[in-house]
Amino acid sequence: MTKFALSVAILAPVFAAAQTVVIDDFASGNYSRTIADTSEERSFQTGTMIGGRRDTFFDVVTNPLGRPVSLDLGTGFASGPTAGSVVQDPLGLSFQSLDLEFITNDLPLQVTATAFRDSINKVSVTKTFAPGPGVLSFDLSEFGTAFGGTATALQFDFRTQQSGDFTLAGINAAVPEPASMAVLGLCLAALKRRRAKRA
Repeated sequence: MTKFALSVAILAPVFAAAQTVVIDDFASGNYSRTIADTSEERSFQTGTMIGGRRDTFFDVVTNPLGRPVSLDLGTGFASGPTAGSVVQDPLGLSFQSLDLEFITNDLPLQVTATAFRDSINKVSVTKTFAPGPGVLSFDLSEFGTAFGGTATALQFDFRTQQSGDFTLAGINAAVPEPASMAVLGLCLAALKRRRAKRA
């Protein structure tokens, strides 16, 4: 019993190991648009982001001051003052958490992460990111057990308050590290074999 507990204690950090995968660092697929009134635009960019494609939806719902509103993606950051969506197609990405790295944010920002299992089944989680720099994380457990952790696409919706501005440095995912999972499988197989020998 003690040996089994010790084995589990040794294996626990291995099982918890994860590697970081860059979903989008906005280094390629540049997009820049300014809207002077209320309008919406949908566009897609190709580049080094995971899946090779990013869909961008830029939507100015209200503009009472009538000032130009801009959305810029590329050169290592995403910057926007209003509503918008960024859809990534990671093609079967299994993740433990999603992390959005903000360089700046001047007003509370509502961020919704949506994970798609297929074109019909999806789960959304909404959080508010406080002003300032930092990381906003979405843990796999927040998406519920029905999701299962493998996404065919990810969508991020950003909604700022009037005149809010934010700058996003990148979107990353913590994914199970294949080598750690292999070691875990070998250790479990060895434990099973040892147990079979005792019986």
